[in-house]
Amino acid sequence: MIQQIITNLIRLYPLEKGRDRILGALKSNSIFPLVVRPAPAPARLKTGQSLNVHGSEYMSDYIRLWGEFEKKTEGFILAHLKPGCQFLDVGANFGYFSIIASSASPNCRILAVEPNPDIARSLRKSAEDNNVASRLEVLEMALSDEPGWLPLICHSENSGLSHLANTAAGEDASGTAIANVRVEVWDEWIQSRTTTERTSIMKMDIEGAEMKALKGMKNWLVENKPAIVVEANDENLDRFGSTRKELEQFLLELGYSHSLPADNNFYLTFG
Repeated sequence: MIQQIITNLIRLYPLEKGRDRILGALKSNSIFPLVVRPAPAPARLKTGQSLNVHGSEYMSDYIRLWGEFEKKTEGFILAHLKPGCQFLDVGANFGYFSIIASSASPNCRILAVEPNPDIARSLRKSAEDNNVASRLEVLEMALSDEPGWLPLICHSENSGLSHLANTAAGEDASGTAIANVRVEVWDEWIQSRTTTERTSIMKMDIEGAEMKALKGMKNWLVENKPAIVVEANDENLDRFGSTRKELEQFLLELGYSHSLPADNNFYLTFG
């Protein structure tokens, strides 16, 4: 009874600020397995959907515990979902935002870009479990400004920190490289598609490769003019030779403007 009360109190904690500290404290305590729904059971989202996450790593544990993630980003995405349009989720990870969007807009199509084969498989299962597989397509690839194959550096303690290696050698001390993943240039890849849906919102969080991916979709951005929420972390961007300021200037010169105050992300709309 006491354990259940503690669990409910933790899950009801309303603020995002402080949750990382709570999660860290829980993971160092023996009550952690009793509070967080264990794998392989899917996480239950606050919206009622299920999400297939993995073992005990940061993003999986966070979503299992609170059933939500990055509410400001979620709110921006939902505010710009348009009926009959498309949501492009670049760096989808387990697909929290993709699954949320599929419920919020029943006739919206979702393209979820996720290069990690294990995580992409979990996202496809989530789409099937939530009966949205016909509208949610998982694209198992990465995006950049040049096509090819690059190693993916994976982080066992936080899947959200996984990123492309910046060279084919895959040298990176911050994680473990898995087999090479396919890298596409969006402006070139999208030409092979026959779908005509306009993309009304794009989320991009690819741990530093954002500038390269955006350059590879410049023409598509000008044509579609989607609202954009994009991570802009200088430390990560430096890995690929770019900066937060450069990323911002690139989008402003295309005709974008800030829609919400920036934090670790930029929130932009066209015009």
